[in-house]
Amino acid sequence: MSYFVDFSRGKWNKDDFSRLDCFNFPYRTDLEQLDNCIANGYSPIEMFNADLEKVKSGVAPSEIEGFDRGGLFTQSACMYKEKQKNGVSFSVDFSFDEFGAPTFFYSREIIKEGDSLVSAEGIEATAFEKGINFWHSAFDKENKKTNFKKVGHFPYPLERKKIYTIELLTVSDKFGVKLAGQGTWVDFPMYDTGYIGFYACEGINRFYNFKIV
Repeated sequence: MSYFVDFSRGKWNKDDFSRLDCFNFPYRTDLEQLDNCIANGYSPIEMFNADLEKVKSGVAPSEIEGFDRGGLFTQSACMYKEKQKNGVSFSVDFSFDEFGAPTFFYSREIIKEGDSLVSAEGIEATAFEKGINFWHSAFDKENKKTNFKKVGHFPYPLERKKIYTIELLTVSDKFGVKLAGQGTWVDFPMYDTGYIGFYACEGINRFYNFKIV
């Protein structure tokens, strides 16, 4: 199948997507609608008053002593509702600020946990300033947290606030990425079917479009 959505204000149908939560982060919410994209934001000021005031005044998070990037920013995620088959590829235009960690996933199964939807297990690619990390994620239902095992790394320097296009590929027993004309694969026992989408966490992350190719 083919599908394309522009996340600019008024140009997309939210009903095509579901929100996923990751209980590892203290404050989880929907992605915020901006003029030309959707993005995560800051946790409520009453939760992280001092840090949030400093960041909003222009202080770089890395300059704040004891800075907790997991708590200061909201965790948000967007999952395309229609289940896909192994072999699907999808692309996203994205950017991030300091500590941002936009993450792109192929999830085996989505389960209900209280009022939330969570990924039971999946393969993920996280972009950050030093490249792409690959993770095998699995939800621990007893402790209500997601455990991550690193399964690969693609070294490639990424600039803050610059818009990149990333393509995610699932082929048989491999998961791959293409970014800025380069790419890599990691060996992984891929699922026959799964759900695709992206997370925003640890910093401000922006997503401009989403395309199934």
